[in-house]
Amino acid sequence: MPPDEARRKAAEIIDRIKRGLDPVSAAPAAEPTVADLAERCMEAHVKVNCRPNAVESLGRLMRFCILPELGGLRLSEVDRPHYSALHHKMRDKPQQANTMVGVIAWMFRLAEAWGMTQPRPNLCRSVRRYRETPRELCS
Repeated sequence: MPPDEARRKAAEIIDRIKRGLDPVSAAPAAEPTVADLAERCMEAHVKVNCRPNAVESLGRLMRFCILPELGGLRLSEVDRPHYSALHHKMRDKPQQANTMVGVIAWMFRLAEAWGMTQPRPNLCRSVRRYRETPRELCS
């Protein structure tokens, strides 16, 4: 280790001791994954602010569509091709595919607000939504 780097580290340790902190800082926390974000969104936002039907449908969408494909990725790894590929994979269910893209965009906005990820542009913006056929209402 070069002397300058050793002096810098020693100064940091002395500063931490003077502030009453542990001299050796803890290892940085692992970056959260999409699964971690989904769990926090469900617990901290959806279950608190949404009606039971919305809680159930969002939970189902996350469990069966988003998490199997993106759940293991760290938040910084998720990029536009991931969204596009997942959206294309769900092309036979256009309404669900479009809803899924909106939910992912919402999740990443919350992650930025909670400080789980660095602010970045909405990557879902360029995903072209499928045309949805209107549903008939029963009377």
